[in-house]
Amino acid sequence: MKKTRWIADDRQTMSNERFEIFYNYTDIPFQAPFHSHDFYEIVLFKKGHARFSVEGITYTLKSGDLLVSSPQELHRVEILDAKVDYERYILWIHPRFLDDLMRLQNQFDFFRCFDATKKQHYHVIHPGTRLLQEIERIGSHLLSSDPLWQTKIMQDCLMCELLVLVNMAYENTSLVENEDYVLHPKLNDVVFYIHHHLSDDLTLDTLAKHFFISKYHLSHLFREYMPMSLHQYILEKRLNVARSLLEKGVKPNDAAMEVGFVNYTHFSNAFKTQFGFSPKKWIDLYKKEKKP
Repeated sequence: MKKTRWIADDRQTMSNERFEIFYNYTDIPFQAPFHSHDFYEIVLFKKGHARFSVEGITYTLKSGDLLVSSPQELHRVEILDAKVDYERYILWIHPRFLDDLMRLQNQFDFFRCFDATKKQHYHVIHPGTRLLQEIERIGSHLLSSDPLWQTKIMQDCLMCELLVLVNMAYENTSLVENEDYVLHPKLNDVVFYIHHHLSDDLTLDTLAKHFFISKYHLSHLFREYMPMSLHQYILEKRLNVARSLLEKGVKPNDAAMEVGFVNYTHFSNAFKTQFGFSPKKWIDLYKKEKKP
Protein backbone atom coordinates (compact mmCIF):
# COMPACT_ATOMS: atom_id res chain seq x y z
CA MET A 1 0.00 0.00 0.00
CA LYS A 2 1.49 3.33 -1.07
CA LYS A 3 2.05 5.83 1.75
CA THR A 4 2.68 9.48 0.86
CA ARG A 5 4.18 12.24 2.98
CA TRP A 6 1.38 14.64 3.82
CA ILE A 7 3.32 17.91 3.61
CA ALA A 8 4.45 16.96 0.11
CA ASP A 9 0.85 16.22 -0.96
CA ASP A 10 -1.30 18.87 0.67
CA ARG A 11 -3.81 19.80 -2.04
CA GLN A 12 -7.36 20.42 -0.88
CA THR A 13 -9.26 19.95 -4.15
CA MET A 14 -10.53 16.80 -5.83
CA SER A 15 -9.38 15.81 -9.31
CA ASN A 16 -12.44 13.69 -10.15
CA GLU A 17 -16.16 13.51 -9.41
CA ARG A 18 -16.25 10.16 -7.60
CA PHE A 19 -13.90 9.69 -4.68
CA GLU A 20 -10.22 9.81 -3.81
CA ILE A 21 -8.44 7.84 -1.10
CA PHE A 22 -4.91 8.17 0.31
CA TYR A 23 -2.80 6.79 3.10
CA ASN A 24 -0.40 9.49 4.19
CA TYR A 25 1.78 10.58 7.08
CA THR A 26 3.91 13.40 8.40
CA ASP A 27 6.85 13.30 10.80
CA ILE A 28 6.97 16.99 11.78
CA PRO A 29 4.72 19.10 14.03
CA PHE A 30 2.16 20.78 11.84
CA GLN A 31 -0.90 22.94 12.32
CA ALA A 32 -3.05 23.01 9.22
CA PRO A 33 -4.87 26.30 8.62
CA PHE A 34 -8.62 26.31 9.01
CA HIS A 35 -10.12 25.34 5.68
CA SER A 36 -13.22 23.81 4.15
CA HIS A 37 -13.98 21.62 1.14
CA ASP A 38 -16.79 21.31 -1.37
CA PHE A 39 -16.81 17.54 -0.78
CA TYR A 40 -17.28 15.11 2.11
CA GLU A 41 -14.23 13.89 4.01
CA ILE A 42 -13.64 10.81 6.17
CA VAL A 43 -10.30 10.37 7.94
CA LEU A 44 -9.24 7.24 9.79
CA PHE A 45 -6.67 8.36 12.36
CA LYS A 46 -4.08 5.60 12.73
CA LYS A 47 -1.17 7.00 14.68
CA GLY A 48 0.13 10.15 16.30
CA HIS A 49 -0.63 12.82 18.87
CA ALA A 50 -3.08 15.30 17.40
CA ARG A 51 -6.23 17.36 17.86
CA PHE A 52 -9.07 17.92 15.40
CA SER A 53 -10.95 21.23 15.47
CA VAL A 54 -14.15 21.81 13.51
CA GLU A 55 -16.64 24.66 13.79
CA GLY A 56 -15.53 25.67 17.29
CA ILE A 57 -15.29 22.14 18.75
CA THR A 58 -11.90 20.55 19.53
CA TYR A 59 -11.58 16.76 19.68
CA THR A 60 -8.75 14.78 21.26
CA LEU A 61 -7.82 12.01 18.81
CA LYS A 62 -7.16 8.37 19.62
CA SER A 63 -5.87 5.69 17.31
CA GLY A 64 -8.77 4.21 15.36
CA ASP A 65 -10.95 7.34 15.48
CA LEU A 66 -12.89 8.35 12.39
CA LEU A 67 -13.13 12.05 11.56
CA VAL A 68 -16.02 13.21 9.37
CA SER A 69 -16.59 16.64 7.86
CA SER A 70 -19.15 18.00 5.42
CA PRO A 71 -18.84 20.56 2.63
CA GLN A 72 -18.28 24.12 3.93
CA GLU A 73 -17.39 23.01 7.49
CA LEU A 74 -14.27 24.85 8.66
CA HIS A 75 -11.79 22.44 10.23
CA ARG A 76 -8.13 21.68 10.83
CA VAL A 77 -5.78 19.08 12.36
CA GLU A 78 -3.06 20.13 14.78
CA ILE A 79 -0.13 17.70 15.13
CA LEU A 80 1.35 18.06 18.58
CA ASP A 81 4.34 15.72 18.90
CA ALA A 82 7.25 15.38 16.45
CA LYS A 83 8.41 12.16 18.11
CA VAL A 84 5.39 10.21 16.85
CA ASP A 85 4.52 10.07 13.14
CA TYR A 86 0.99 11.15 12.26
CA GLU A 87 -0.60 8.56 9.95
CA ARG A 88 -4.07 8.41 8.47
CA TYR A 89 -6.32 7.07 5.77
CA ILE A 90 -8.14 9.96 4.12
CA LEU A 91 -11.19 9.60 1.87
CA TRP A 92 -12.77 12.38 -0.17
CA ILE A 93 -16.26 11.83 -1.55
CA HIS A 94 -17.80 14.08 -4.18
CA PRO A 95 -21.43 15.07 -3.35
CA ARG A 96 -22.63 13.91 -6.77
CA PHE A 97 -21.04 10.50 -6.24
CA LEU A 98 -22.77 10.17 -2.88
CA ASP A 99 -26.05 11.14 -4.56
CA ASP A 100 -25.42 8.44 -7.19
CA LEU A 101 -24.87 5.81 -4.50
CA MET A 102 -28.11 6.86 -2.83
CA ARG A 103 -29.93 6.32 -6.12
CA LEU A 104 -28.58 2.77 -6.29
CA GLN A 105 -30.59 1.99 -3.19
CA ASN A 106 -33.21 3.88 -1.21
CA GLN A 107 -33.23 2.03 2.09
CA PHE A 108 -30.14 3.44 3.82
CA ASP A 109 -29.18 7.06 4.39
CA PHE A 110 -25.47 7.41 3.70
CA PHE A 111 -25.61 11.09 4.72
CA ARG A 112 -26.52 10.50 8.37
CA CYS A 113 -22.97 10.60 9.73
CA PHE A 114 -22.40 13.97 8.01
CA ASP A 115 -25.62 15.63 9.17
CA ALA A 116 -24.47 18.71 11.07
CA THR A 117 -27.99 20.18 11.28
CA LYS A 118 -28.34 18.48 14.67
CA LYS A 119 -26.74 20.34 17.56
CA GLN A 120 -25.43 17.10 19.07
CA HIS A 121 -23.72 16.03 15.87
CA TYR A 122 -20.30 14.40 16.43
CA HIS A 123 -17.41 14.88 14.01
CA VAL A 124 -15.34 12.12 15.62
CA ILE A 125 -16.55 8.52 15.67
CA HIS A 126 -15.32 5.58 17.75
CA PRO A 127 -15.90 2.54 15.51
CA GLY A 128 -14.84 -0.25 17.89
CA THR A 129 -12.46 -3.09 17.06
CA ARG A 130 -14.66 -5.16 14.73
CA LEU A 131 -15.98 -2.27 12.62
CA LEU A 132 -12.51 -0.72 12.51
CA GLN A 133 -11.05 -3.93 11.06
CA GLU A 134 -13.74 -4.04 8.38
CA ILE A 135 -13.26 -0.37 7.50
CA GLU A 136 -9.51 -0.86 7.17
CA ARG A 137 -10.07 -3.92 4.99
CA ILE A 138 -12.21 -1.86 2.60
CA GLY A 139 -9.66 0.96 2.65
CA SER A 140 -6.87 -1.41 1.63
CA HIS A 141 -9.00 -2.75 -1.25
CA LEU A 142 -9.80 0.77 -2.48
CA LEU A 143 -6.08 1.63 -2.39
CA SER A 144 -5.06 -1.62 -4.09
CA SER A 145 -3.58 -1.60 -7.60
CA ASP A 146 -5.23 -4.97 -8.29
CA PRO A 147 -7.53 -4.50 -11.33
CA LEU A 148 -10.24 -6.51 -9.54
CA TRP A 149 -10.70 -3.74 -6.97
CA GLN A 150 -10.38 -0.92 -9.50
CA THR A 151 -13.50 -1.76 -11.53
CA LYS A 152 -16.32 0.75 -11.16
CA ILE A 153 -18.89 -1.77 -9.93
CA MET A 154 -16.50 -3.13 -7.30
CA GLN A 155 -15.61 0.36 -6.11
CA ASP A 156 -19.30 1.28 -5.87
CA CYS A 157 -19.96 -1.83 -3.78
CA LEU A 158 -16.99 -1.16 -1.52
CA MET A 159 -18.02 2.46 -1.00
CA CYS A 160 -21.59 1.44 -0.14
CA GLU A 161 -20.28 -1.08 2.37
CA LEU A 162 -17.86 1.43 3.86
CA LEU A 163 -20.52 4.11 4.32
CA VAL A 164 -22.88 1.63 5.96
CA LEU A 165 -20.14 0.69 8.45
CA VAL A 166 -19.21 4.31 9.16
CA ASN A 167 -22.85 5.17 9.83
CA MET A 168 -23.25 2.13 12.08
CA ALA A 169 -20.23 3.31 14.05
CA TYR A 170 -21.67 6.83 14.19
CA GLU A 171 -24.97 5.59 15.61
CA ASN A 172 -23.10 3.67 18.33
CA THR A 173 -20.72 6.47 19.31
CA SER A 174 -21.13 8.31 22.58
CA LEU A 175 -18.62 11.04 23.43
CA VAL A 176 -17.94 12.64 26.80
CA GLU A 177 -17.51 16.41 26.95
CA ASN A 178 -14.14 17.57 28.34
CA GLU A 179 -12.76 14.07 27.84
CA ASP A 180 -13.32 13.43 24.12
CA TYR A 181 -14.02 17.01 23.08
CA VAL A 182 -14.14 20.59 24.31
CA LEU A 183 -16.65 23.24 23.30
CA HIS A 184 -18.09 26.44 24.66
CA PRO A 185 -21.91 26.09 24.84
CA LYS A 186 -22.58 29.72 23.93
CA LEU A 187 -20.22 29.58 20.95
CA ASN A 188 -21.82 26.34 19.83
CA ASP A 189 -25.23 28.03 19.90
CA VAL A 190 -23.96 30.99 17.88
CA VAL A 191 -22.28 28.79 15.25
CA PHE A 192 -25.41 26.68 14.92
CA TYR A 193 -27.51 29.82 14.50
CA ILE A 194 -25.18 31.23 11.82
CA HIS A 195 -25.36 27.98 9.85
CA HIS A 196 -29.12 28.28 9.58
CA HIS A 197 -29.42 32.06 9.11
CA LEU A 198 -26.78 33.00 6.55
CA SER A 199 -29.21 35.25 4.70
CA ASP A 200 -30.05 37.21 7.87
CA ASP A 201 -28.38 40.22 9.45
CA LEU A 202 -25.38 38.67 11.24
CA THR A 203 -23.53 41.69 12.54
CA LEU A 204 -21.71 41.53 15.87
CA ASP A 205 -24.32 43.87 17.39
CA THR A 206 -27.23 41.73 16.19
CA LEU A 207 -25.76 38.43 17.36
CA ALA A 208 -24.65 39.80 20.73
CA LYS A 209 -28.17 41.12 21.35
CA HIS A 210 -29.82 37.90 20.19
CA PHE A 211 -27.71 35.73 22.52
CA PHE A 212 -27.65 38.16 25.47
CA ILE A 213 -23.88 38.39 25.45
CA SER A 214 -21.51 41.36 25.28
CA LYS A 215 -19.90 42.15 21.94
CA TYR A 216 -16.46 41.92 23.55
CA HIS A 217 -17.12 38.46 24.98
CA LEU A 218 -18.57 37.15 21.70
CA SER A 219 -15.57 38.42 19.74
CA HIS A 220 -13.21 36.88 22.30
CA LEU A 221 -14.94 33.48 22.03
CA PHE A 222 -14.39 33.31 18.27
CA ARG A 223 -10.75 34.29 18.47
CA GLU A 224 -10.10 31.79 21.26
CA TYR A 225 -11.94 28.75 19.88
CA MET A 226 -11.91 29.15 16.08
CA PRO A 227 -9.45 31.09 16.06
CA MET A 228 -10.66 33.85 13.75
CA SER A 229 -12.86 36.90 14.06
CA LEU A 230 -16.62 36.57 13.93
CA HIS A 231 -16.64 38.70 10.78
CA GLN A 232 -14.06 36.48 9.08
CA TYR A 233 -15.95 33.33 10.04
CA ILE A 234 -19.27 34.59 8.66
CA LEU A 235 -17.61 35.89 5.49
CA GLU A 236 -15.84 32.57 4.78
CA LYS A 237 -18.99 30.61 5.52
CA ARG A 238 -21.05 32.76 3.17
CA LEU A 239 -18.48 32.61 0.38
CA ASN A 240 -18.04 28.84 0.63
CA VAL A 241 -21.79 28.25 0.52
CA ALA A 242 -22.12 30.72 -2.37
CA ARG A 243 -19.44 28.85 -4.32
CA SER A 244 -21.36 25.62 -3.82
CA LEU A 245 -24.56 27.30 -5.04
CA LEU A 246 -22.81 28.59 -8.17
CA GLU A 247 -21.61 25.07 -8.95
CA LYS A 248 -25.20 23.87 -8.67
CA GLY A 249 -26.30 26.36 -11.31
CA VAL A 250 -27.60 29.21 -9.13
CA LYS A 251 -27.08 32.61 -10.77
CA PRO A 252 -24.45 34.85 -9.09
CA ASN A 253 -26.95 37.53 -8.02
CA ASP A 254 -29.26 34.93 -6.50
CA ALA A 255 -26.38 33.15 -4.76
CA ALA A 256 -25.20 36.43 -3.25
CA MET A 257 -28.66 37.21 -1.87
CA GLU A 258 -29.17 33.66 -0.58
CA VAL A 259 -26.07 33.86 1.63
CA GLY A 260 -26.71 37.37 2.93
CA PHE A 261 -24.87 39.79 0.65
CA VAL A 262 -27.02 42.87 0.02
CA ASN A 263 -24.50 44.41 -2.41
CA TYR A 264 -23.42 42.36 -5.43
CA THR A 265 -20.23 44.35 -5.97
CA HIS A 266 -19.18 43.59 -2.39
CA PHE A 267 -19.94 39.92 -2.97
CA SER A 268 -18.02 39.80 -6.25
CA ASN A 269 -14.97 41.51 -4.76
CA ALA A 270 -14.96 39.29 -1.67
CA PHE A 271 -15.40 36.17 -3.82
CA LYS A 272 -12.45 37.15 -6.04
CA THR A 273 -10.27 37.86 -2.99
CA GLN A 274 -11.14 34.46 -1.49
CA PHE A 275 -10.97 32.26 -4.59
CA GLY A 276 -8.95 34.23 -7.12
CA PHE A 277 -11.75 34.60 -9.67
CA SER A 278 -14.97 36.57 -10.00
CA PRO A 279 -18.20 34.56 -9.54
CA LYS A 280 -18.90 34.57 -13.30
CA LYS A 281 -15.33 33.50 -14.13
CA TRP A 282 -15.61 30.73 -11.51
CA ILE A 283 -18.73 29.41 -13.21
CA ASP A 284 -17.00 29.44 -16.61
CA LEU A 285 -14.00 27.53 -15.24
CA TYR A 286 -16.23 25.06 -13.40
CA LYS A 287 -18.26 24.32 -16.54
CA LYS A 288 -15.05 23.90 -18.54
CA GLU A 289 -13.69 21.38 -16.04
CA LYS A 290 -16.90 19.34 -16.25
CA LYS A 291 -16.74 18.95 -20.03
CA PRO A 292 -15.71 15.40 -21.05
